[in-house]
Amino acid sequence: TLTNAFVGGGQRNQASSLMSAIAGGSGNVASGIFSFVGGGASNAATSNYSVVIGGLTNRAAGSYAMVGGGFQNLASGTYAAVPGGVSNTASGQASFAAGSSARATNSNSFVWGGTTTTNTDSIAAGSFTVRAPGGAKFYSTDTNLVIGPSLDPGGTDWVANSDS
Repeated sequence: TLTNAFVGGGQRNQASSLMSAIAGGSGNVASGIFSFVGGGASNAATSNYSVVIGGLTNRAAGSYAMVGGGFQNLASGTYAAVPGGVSNTASGQASFAAGSSARATNSNSFVWGGTTTTNTDSIAAGSFTVRAPGGAKFYSTDTNLVIGPSLDPGGTDWVANSDS
């Protein structure tokens, strides 16, 4: 380990770059400058300023990338984020992937994956992509949760709801 690298506890953890740190857990790696792993097991923050908070087998491999937790998630784009979930990938610059099997491969894309059986991929840079087999609802007021369009499970047409 280098000067100012820190391992707080746990087993088989390795902080190997300037100002890298691991708070605990087992088998974690913090190898980027100012990288951090909070805990969990077999997680890695391998790029500069990357962070993995916890979970199992997660990796923050892009500069300024973050994985909050979950299982087998990857944030490899610069400024990319995966807050948690299962098998999500945020590889586009400033991309966001959440849920299950979401893949935000384009820059500035947001992907929600609502199933573990099929990948949900971003469609273009700056896109918003959602797989929601249970349906979707958008609220267009902040006073109640009635007004706004919805899409029923398996539906193809949006339904405009109203409180009047």
